Amino acid sequence: FYLKGKVSKVPYDCKLFYFDTLYNMGPDRGIKIMHKCLGVTQDGIIGPKTEALMMKLKERDLKVHRDAFYINLAKSSSYKKFLKGWLNRSNGVYIHQY
Repeated sequence: FYLKGKVSKVPYDCKLFYFDTLYNMGPDRGIKIMHKCLGVTQDGIIGPKTEALMMKLKERDLKVHRDAFYINLAKSSSYKKFLKGWLNRSNGVYIHQY
């Protein structure tokens, strides 16, 4: 997760939240969320263009897009029961309770 997501390339204050996103959502989804935050093509690949922008990543943007993904996913009745736990995890990591 750490190597595939190139966590070392993001600002220090984003490392924990970005890594947790990669770990809990899978590296492909985590990378796509990072792409969305940076405004680049969400292809799941960290190429030179993405890597050059990674130091501009903001933890708040990661949280907003991660939570939006969870909320959208929970619109399906089969996932609705998980939403509270997903958001609790996201909030806990965001304020560094873990």
